[in-house]
Amino acid sequence: MNQDRIRKLELELGRLEARRSELENELALLKSDISDNPKLSLPTIESHIDLFLQMFRCRESVYPKLWENRAKGTSGYSPACNNEWVKGVCGKPPNGRVKCSECPNQAFPALDEDAVRAHLDGLAIIGTYAIREDDTCVFLACDFDGSAWQGDAFLYKRVAADFGVEVLVERSRSGEGGHAWIFFEQPVQARAARALGTFILSKCGEVNDRMGLESFDRFFPN
Repeated sequence: MNQDRIRKLELELGRLEARRSELENELALLKSDISDNPKLSLPTIESHIDLFLQMFRCRESVYPKLWENRAKGTSGYSPACNNEWVKGVCGKPPNGRVKCSECPNQAFPALDEDAVRAHLDGLAIIGTYAIREDDTCVFLACDFDGSAWQGDAFLYKRVAADFGVEVLVERSRSGEGGHAWIFFEQPVQARAARALGTFILSKCGEVNDRMGLESFDRFFPN
């Protein structure tokens, strides 16, 4: 009995060693393919930055940055500025009464690789101004809020697909809503982008007559 058991264990070990060898060879080939073909290499921070700028950079000369007032429990976005809170230079509330858009001491940094790197590293939370100087945009985001947002957002996605338009859905930062994104291969007129979104919503209404009433909030660009 012991001899039979020993033989079975030896055969099993042999099969395991053979399988290990096969897996090691496959792993070596895959690593070789990656090193020989840069397109197969793992994503880098630079590739993420490039993708962010490709997908979200509309207006390049200025971008908004998240601010939070924890004492008051408020938050919002305002233009990033190198002169923000510089004494004697920055005139926005509460120290002054000048809006950032009207300030003579504007020093808006560009939406570039440095800004996106800080965002991806968690050093800042930035946004984008969706309309470029020539009234074009590179995306349309449909904002859904409320308890019905998921069903409505995915209906929007399904109806858009019927017309050959790809929509990507994400949950919002608050967790209480979501955004349905359409990305354009080239800049398009902002009003044309909004017309496309309105058309899709109208078709959603034909499928579900409450669509657009409960959870739809607005489009970006707005």
